[in-house]
Amino acid sequence: MDTSSQYGIKDFSEAYEKHKEVIDSYQIQGFLLKQISEEIKPHLSGVLEGVVVETRTNATALVFLVDDSEEGKTRLKPWMTWKEGSFTETKGRRVLVEPVVPPSKKTGVYVMKTGRIAVPLLC
Repeated sequence: MDTSSQYGIKDFSEAYEKHKEVIDSYQIQGFLLKQISEEIKPHLSGVLEGVVVETRTNATALVFLVDDSEEGKTRLKPWMTWKEGSFTETKGRRVLVEPVVPPSKKTGVYVMKTGRIAVPLLC
């Protein structure tokens, strides 16, 4: 008996196959994510949502809060922009994403309809 659907656990293999090309070509910028993770800590007081980041360049990134309050839908809500070591609050529309956990990986990513990828911060 498949208990995954019974307990609300999603099978990500179908989502991975759908976004395989985008995910496999994505290069995680570990050093930059580590830097942003360290610098964002003072801003995390009271934040209960998951925090993910989409790197734009080596000097800029968008930080999102994960909103999974709607059943069956995951959205990212723009929260802050990081630019060369400083954060500014950002407003914008929530972005519908698909959570994907690639095979043999412990951590998943969030794939946007545009093919952009956001990854969880390391905090």
